[in-house]
Amino acid sequence: HSGNQISRGCIYSAMKHVIDRVNVVRAANSKPPMAYFGPHTLRHTFATRCFDEGINPKIVQAYLGHKSVNTTLDIYTDINESQKTHNILMLEDAMNETIRRRAE
Repeated sequence: HSGNQISRGCIYSAMKHVIDRVNVVRAANSKPPMAYFGPHTLRHTFATRCFDEGINPKIVQAYLGHKSVNTTLDIYTDINESQKTHNILMLEDAMNETIRRRAE
């Protein structure tokens, strides 16, 4: 509101406040508390979700401001089981299509 940059401490404080409020609701519903995390975790999540949606690694690199795409790929992304399953099914479909075409 003042036009100045938001401080790192302010962001951490705001995130802690939100997580504290979430944990009040979780406790009321007999659920375990959400773990605290900082804003940097959101960069990892953002990069992973970009890859989940098929965004080109060079584009994600630009979004995150990395000099090397290797930083983006090696540090800021995670592979989940559904991605592995989806990709192996894509490979299987491609192989079956190749076999079908050769049989024609």
